[in-house]
Amino acid sequence: MDAVLAVLEKETGMSPVFLSTGTTRQVVMTTLYNFTGPNNREIGHLEGDCSIASQGRKRLGDRAENDQKIRVLIEEISTKCQG
Repeated sequence: MDAVLAVLEKETGMSPVFLSTGTTRQVVMTTLYNFTGPNNREIGHLEGDCSIASQGRKRLGDRAENDQKIRVLIEEISTKCQG
C-alpha cells in the first residue's frame, strides 16, 4: 500500500493523500481499491467515513466518462501502480 500511496502523492501533489477532497479523494479511493486489496468499507475507514468509498468510486467513473483530464490521470496512476 505504501508504494501505491507514494504514486498517488506524486501524481496528485497531495501529501498525505488522505487529506484530499473531491475528485482527488475519489481517485485515491479508486486506486486503493484497484491496487491494494481493501474493500469499500475498509477504504472508507481509512478515509474517515465508512460510507463514502463505493459512492465516490461510482461518481469518479461517471465523471471520467466525460472528462479527459480525469481519465488521463487515472490511466497514468494505474500504469505506475502496475509496474
